[in-house]
Amino acid sequence: MPDEAQQVPPVSGARRAWVGLALVMSMLGATSLWRWTRVRPDAEDVAFEPHVQPRPMANLRFRDRSGRATDLSALRGRVVLLNIWATWCPPCREEMPTLDALQARLGGPGFEVVALSMDERGSQVAQAFLDRIGILHLRAAVDEFGEAAARYSALGVPMVLILDPDGRENLHCVTHSAIVAGLVTLLS
Repeated sequence: MPDEAQQVPPVSGARRAWVGLALVMSMLGATSLWRWTRVRPDAEDVAFEPHVQPRPMANLRFRDRSGRATDLSALRGRVVLLNIWATWCPPCREEMPTLDALQARLGGPGFEVVALSMDERGSQVAQAFLDRIGILHLRAAVDEFGEAAARYSALGVPMVLILDPDGRENLHCVTHSAIVAGLVTLLS
């Protein structure tokens, strides 16, 4: 009978979320690789920046699905994939089903995808769009305070930032194709 001190501790929720995210993204990587072999983006089409050390992240305020004001600090304690998008952006629309599936599979106490819309027309437009395309699992949020737009709009959308459980930025990239490469780098 093994000694209690020698038993292996259970895997934490955040670690399980990272491992699950790596598995899902590796499956998506095959599709992205196939796509990249068919159409090569120009260097300026992909901005990718994994950080050697986590960087402090502004505590962006936004409105959640019910219209309540909230901020990123409400998500502390979990890994957050913050997707900054807009309904008028074709690549943003294209990646929503993937992000929804990711949230459905990994979402919980250790991980969350937050879809932060930069649409100036508000949460009704963003939510109606998500409903129309069948998005069921994402946190519908709107940059109603203009903080994400002011900080990140010059870089383009869609943009993804990976935040650690302490709310620090570990990676940020523009375009869906870069997400896969960035997460593989971040998680290896």
